[in-house]
Amino acid sequence: MTDITPGFYRMSLWKYLESPGVNRSFLLDLLETCPGKAQWNLENKEITDPMRLGDATHAAILEPTRYEKEYAVLPADCRSGSGTGMKARKEAFEADNADKHIIKEEDAQNIKEMQGVIEGDQHCIDLLSDGEAEVSGFYIEPETGTLCKFRADYINKAKRINPDFKTCADVRHLIWRKSAYDHGYDIQAYSTLRGMTILTGVEHTDFRFICIESKGYHGLKIYKADEDMLASGQDRYFGALEIYERCMASGVWDNYDSTPEYIGVPKFRKEQLINGGI
Repeated sequence: MTDITPGFYRMSLWKYLESPGVNRSFLLDLLETCPGKAQWNLENKEITDPMRLGDATHAAILEPTRYEKEYAVLPADCRSGSGTGMKARKEAFEADNADKHIIKEEDAQNIKEMQGVIEGDQHCIDLLSDGEAEVSGFYIEPETGTLCKFRADYINKAKRINPDFKTCADVRHLIWRKSAYDHGYDIQAYSTLRGMTILTGVEHTDFRFICIESKGYHGLKIYKADEDMLASGQDRYFGALEIYERCMASGVWDNYDSTPEYIGVPKFRKEQLINGGI
């Protein structure tokens, strides 16, 4: 898909990633790396196993019918160590499921457990109702004329809330908050709400993160993007778009600044030196 007009689309994650438009991950790259690397990363993006597993998790929780249609679980007797004939059984299973993505049994069990936690929580039930899952939005940013895009995990039309599902290692507040800013979730929250507002003509201001621990005990917390987070997202969103528009206009995607700079000593090493450590 090379040409696209502003609006909402039903498309796979893979088609969304291939489609034109700048999104959260690219904007964050512009800020955190350099324009040249951000552009290289965009042009060389590959679909990885973790990405497929993430899509499988989203599908199971938000679109169970699609999960059953697009994913197949590799049986235990098709795995290494399952005895004589394993290779033939695996090849036969793969042939029977050639139109599906195959995931491991333990991954499927983990997904099922997370699905149960989400479906058993009333706050999640309220957020993930009266709406539509996995919607791709494309809009023109009025300030710059840039085609931007976002992938909404869910659009709660009745409440005008955008819930977003995140798997993570730890949902505790201070730990997850750092991870959220490291991954540019402030940009995601702001740009999604801005895109929703532009496309619908109705102001959207409520973005929620449904966070669940992906391994072991599946701790669950829900966070709301507050004014400070959205202000940070707005600042970084327009800062990145400024870099993008400058590079587009000049045709130059800069490398890192090569001016020599001092390395310095990290905080932990300074403390070791102060305390007489080696």
